Amino acid sequence: MSRYKVSKVISAHHLSRPKQGSSLDEYEGTIRELLVNCPALPVKQVHEHLKKIGFSGGYTIVRDRVRKITCPTASPDEKHRRIVTAEKLKLWLFDLAMSKGPASTIPDEVRSIANIDRILDKARNGSKSERKRALAILARSIGFSERTTAKCLNVSRYFVNDAYCANNRDDANGPFNAPRRRPRLSEIRRLVSKSLIEILHHQPKAYGINRTSWTHQSLADAYELEHGQKISSNTVRTHLKVAGYKWKKSRRVLTSPDPEYREKVELLLRSLQSLRTDEVLFFVDELGPLQVKRYGGRSYSTKKETRTHPQKQSSRGSITLYGALSATNNQVTWLYGDAKDTTAMIDLAEILFDQYQDKSRIFITWDAASWHRSNQLIKWVDDLNATSRAAKAGPVVELLPLPHCAQFLNVIESVFSGMNRAVIHNSDYKSVVEMKTAISRHFQERNLYFTDNPSRAGKRIWEIDFFDDFDNLRSGLYRQY
Repeated sequence: MSRYKVSKVISAHHLSRPKQGSSLDEYEGTIRELLVNCPALPVKQVHEHLKKIGFSGGYTIVRDRVRKITCPTASPDEKHRRIVTAEKLKLWLFDLAMSKGPASTIPDEVRSIANIDRILDKARNGSKSERKRALAILARSIGFSERTTAKCLNVSRYFVNDAYCANNRDDANGPFNAPRRRPRLSEIRRLVSKSLIEILHHQPKAYGINRTSWTHQSLADAYELEHGQKISSNTVRTHLKVAGYKWKKSRRVLTSPDPEYREKVELLLRSLQSLRTDEVLFFVDELGPLQVKRYGGRSYSTKKETRTHPQKQSSRGSITLYGALSATNNQVTWLYGDAKDTTAMIDLAEILFDQYQDKSRIFITWDAASWHRSNQLIKWVDDLNATSRAAKAGPVVELLPLPHCAQFLNVIESVFSGMNRAVIHNSDYKSVVEMKTAISRHFQERNLYFTDNPSRAGKRIWEIDFFDDFDNLRSGLYRQY
């Protein structure tokens, strides 16, 4: 049956368990004798003394017995017990300090304290500060806590700790010199915060820490190594937060290794800002080759549904797309080819030349790919311009090459990105013709939209102030998707 059933039956028959003797009963006389000699003796000291004479029980049973002997009617509440302990300590220290008897009457626990004769002399005959320091040493030496001792003597815990540590060090000056002035807490915090910030501005390897960035714990370790004082990671976090420091991710900026980067960007900006009504500027680029296969991408799905696409697929063909984006009216001109070469660029330039016969000048800007700066292309542009000037008809074509590794300045990249998300991602076209049809329809709809809603291509690229610092262009703000 259960223990509950047994207890219920015993209670119903008014039975009770016979009281058994405690293993501490035979030591009760010893406990009373210890408490008579030193009424404020801590329970820990009583327990250690009993263990020396053969007691094998634990600390709790000794504590309960001492409490029963010294204060049988005391409340078990911890706060009340601390008050009672502090009052008993005060009375005991007063009796000890005022006693004029020989040293033989002093309890053994007190007689073993270092410098006991000098401490007792200061407790009886010293100044007020010296008496308190002597009594603090006595109380801490026999096991009382800083809190209880400070409350009993009406001093700070720092005062108690300073006196006790000075006596243990047994330095030449002794423990009865004037205590050191404790710095204000605000001053301590300011000094710690200043030291942490100084450490923060150095690399961790300067302090022997194998890291490239700081953590709270590594800062605490470096502070301990530098100043010999141990602090916690929570303290480090608090100081840095108050000082205004927080975790921030490094920002990627757009740069180019081109030695003529600044000159090329300034030329592009000047051309954009000075465009006349009879001039037009195009951002030109290529995309591909795009394989005709099943593509993955983001889509709305239920929690249990996961779309998949094969890693290895047989291609149904490929296409290469060439596009030109007008900077002033946001219209896209495109064609398809087989490879990225100079011939395709000439074909695209001829289409633009035929479409904009009413313009006086056509600017073409593209990246630094080899087929964009080939001798064949440059010769074709020179011949075309010579013919236009001789006939005094048709626009003049000017090339504005972009810096190396600066595709972020080519706004048509964002147009290709939007086209990819719209008609390539999650697609599964069966043929090259089907993919070309979808791409062409996307550009037609886009051109129709910007015909009804006129807008310039790009966003930040039109703002001259944005390019004041050429070496720190913020990533991702030059496009308008």
